[in-house]
Amino acid sequence: MRAAPGDAEARLLLARAAAARGRPAEAIAAGLRALALAPGRADAVALLSALLAGRRLEGLTLEPDEVRAVTAALRHPEADPQAFAGLAAGHLTARDPFGHAARLAAGAGAGAGGDAAAAWLLSPKGRRALADPLLAALLERAINTDPQLEAVLTAARRRLLEAAADAAQGADGAAALWHRREVAGFAAALAHQALSNEFVFAETPEETARVGAVADALARRARPGRGDEPVVLAWGLYRPLDRLPVADALLAARAAFSPAVAALIDRAVGERREEARLGEAVPDLLPARDAVSVRVRDQYEENPYPRWTRLRLPRPGGWRDGLAPFFAADELAALGPAPRVLVAGCGTGRQAIAAAVRYGPEAEVLAVDLSRASLGFAVRMARHHGVGNLRFARADLLDLPALGRRFDVIECSGVLHHLGDPAAGLRALVACLAPGGAMRLALYSARARRHVGAVRAELAADGLPTTPEAIRAARQALLASDGAPARAVVATFRDVFSLSGCRDLLFHVQEHRFDPPGLAALLAGAGLDFRGFVLAPETAAAFARRFPEPARRRDLSAWADFEARHPDTFAGMYDVWCRGPA
Repeated sequence: MRAAPGDAEARLLLARAAAARGRPAEAIAAGLRALALAPGRADAVALLSALLAGRRLEGLTLEPDEVRAVTAALRHPEADPQAFAGLAAGHLTARDPFGHAARLAAGAGAGAGGDAAAAWLLSPKGRRALADPLLAALLERAINTDPQLEAVLTAARRRLLEAAADAAQGADGAAALWHRREVAGFAAALAHQALSNEFVFAETPEETARVGAVADALARRARPGRGDEPVVLAWGLYRPLDRLPVADALLAARAAFSPAVAALIDRAVGERREEARLGEAVPDLLPARDAVSVRVRDQYEENPYPRWTRLRLPRPGGWRDGLAPFFAADELAALGPAPRVLVAGCGTGRQAIAAAVRYGPEAEVLAVDLSRASLGFAVRMARHHGVGNLRFARADLLDLPALGRRFDVIECSGVLHHLGDPAAGLRALVACLAPGGAMRLALYSARARRHVGAVRAELAADGLPTTPEAIRAARQALLASDGAPARAVVATFRDVFSLSGCRDLLFHVQEHRFDPPGLAALLAGAGLDFRGFVLAPETAAAFARRFPEPARRRDLSAWADFEARHPDTFAGMYDVWCRGPA
């Protein structure tokens, strides 16, 4: 029976209603059906992006039309592909043909199981699994966060490297594996994944030696071309292509390669070169002087965070609707039709780009950060998304009052808790806030990050450096640990699945955590009026059941009670709106 034209609309209405009632599982199921009935429908993609973001999905199976819809959504220009990553990985590892490789990886010891999975996947029998469009879309557009899928991918990468290194050294028949079209396409997609996760997969000493052999082979190619694709891809599976001595030659010769490899070269070399140029062109407003700020800057110069591929943009100019639950009509009116906005600590630009769209094309948005590498990425992505009302600059937020500028709205997400003195940082921001202005802050919850704190303490006691090799080793131990509750919880965090994310989560040079009384003291010390948390609908509904009086939503003592009962409520961060002194 064919679906009626209105069926997708009806499913979307059901999804929105379930989300508003705090029933995310129902909302996701209805949203998936809507997307399956109307593939590529932008409002369905946007709704599912919001519903799926940050959620762990257990036991959710997809129908064939839903698989096709999720595959398209991963490539949709208005989707956040990372939101669909868990859904895609869960389906791949649970269903054949790829599920067979996942079961092989899980059915024996870690090494033997992975080797068996890789052998099957890269054999003619695994052809359908290698060519799965869902697998390619996931690997190219998002970061995998499924350990079972990672086990298969890590083993397959190792086998591809072995074949490429042997072929580079002239071993008979070693290049045969790479002659299959499905293998080459899969390797290119896997190289995109390695670039996105910053080569976070575990690596043996034997692999390191083979990567060196591949590099030596590439160094001998003055003019690399189509015949060098196996060694180019093998290097790209383990290391950034832009760090090769022949990187510029690869970029110049990209038209000689297959479309899949040319696309990888454009991204891994062309985009990185562009980011470096754009980062150098960002103006310096205020150089970092504070000792902790300098250490934080150095961390993000080495590991800009987070790397991302596409942003689900908000409704242009829709900021008043977002602020209406927190501010009275006259307070919103005082902010003016075109607010002056500061994004303090913008990192790689996700928040700043979204803010520039949300506040509308007439708004003036300034985004500052310490790291030139992060800013280069942010500028490139702002251009990619066509955002024109956003200006970037390098500055330490502690020194922003020296600019002598005032802003109607200041957003500062995930930044203050990385300062030596968060209270001093907040006072600096308040000095830049126009009278009665709005401020949005995001800060770590001590209770929600209790497991992270425990693992960070263990790693600090071990005195591990923050080299890529040490981070990969610590991460692998974390994923493999049994019987340690804190480690088991942290191993599920999305940030564990990229190198910069793992460093930010577990090896950051400075981290403070707060509780509701500490948050109340921090805000009061800066003269800010707490107006409430930005919440998922199910959290708002649960709080309302506990504290039905609307005024309690602004009572941090009530939130202390609620968080004690629901300790993972703020697993992301406390996301707070405040009003500045009038």
